Amino acid sequence: MLRQPRLRLGYVPQRLHLDPTLPMPVGRFLDLPRRWPDAERAAALAWVGLGPEIAARQMAGLSGGQLQRAMLARALLGRPELLILDEPTQGLDQPATAGFYRLIETLRAETDAAVLMVSHDLHVVMAASDRVICLNGHVCCEGTPTVVSAAPEYRALFGAGTGGAMALYRHHHDHAHEGHEPAEPA
Repeated sequence: MLRQPRLRLGYVPQRLHLDPTLPMPVGRFLDLPRRWPDAERAAALAWVGLGPEIAARQMAGLSGGQLQRAMLARALLGRPELLILDEPTQGLDQPATAGFYRLIETLRAETDAAVLMVSHDLHVVMAASDRVICLNGHVCCEGTPTVVSAAPEYRALFGAGTGGAMALYRHHHDHAHEGHEPAEPA
């Protein structure tokens, strides 16, 4: 495996287990493991849609959506070139999930960072990804969303009951990457 030297990574875990009795304000959390200037912390919070006043709030008192955004702000502080998200919307309701995914798309465009996301939200994965890797104990199939949604391995895992409609989304640039017109789902 090859990796760019000094690749800057940002990581948002699936969940964060915090002792509710541990006094951990958001501002201090953002400074782990290194302290950032106040202006950079405020900018990271603003980037993810949180106001500067949240820096004084306790991590244990945040809603699920606020917690995910605080973890994302922390991941963005180092200006990552690769942002790794592990089931970042687990435990969020549908509106918060949709907002989080829109935020990731915006950040991806603004930062030019690559995003590697583990997700079971197939409709989002297929709609918002350039490349998909389908795992089931091993790599079942991989490629553009169009290629993956047509793969027999994918269909065996998720069925064809929707005729591929739920899982198939065509990016405007898919045709150029594949070199041919994608097949319609069966």
